[in-house]
Amino acid sequence: MRRHLLLTTILCLAAAFTKAQDELPANPITPGIDLNMPTILVGDANNDGKVSTDDAVAVSSHILGRETPAFSEEAADVNADGRIDIQDVAIIIAYLVATKD
Repeated sequence: MRRHLLLTTILCLAAAFTKAQDELPANPITPGIDLNMPTILVGDANNDGKVSTDDAVAVSSHILGRETPAFSEEAADVNADGRIDIQDVAIIIAYLVATKD
């Protein structure tokens, strides 16, 4: 009797699973999730697609309150501490020195 009940349960679950799969849309969209988010290049504060001394200058100018065209605060906060400060400039410079050929 237990085997019969177990087998029946398994078959019902398999049938329900198959039916649920058939009802899924071909291309499901999950609300609230944007899979096409822009990529941020950490350190590329001036948004030119590369990390260079221009980015260290852009972060320094931003810290001093100067207008910086195309400035990316997300990319400028290199250490992700929620602040854009001299530490971010130092990290960019250290990166440039370490990657210099």
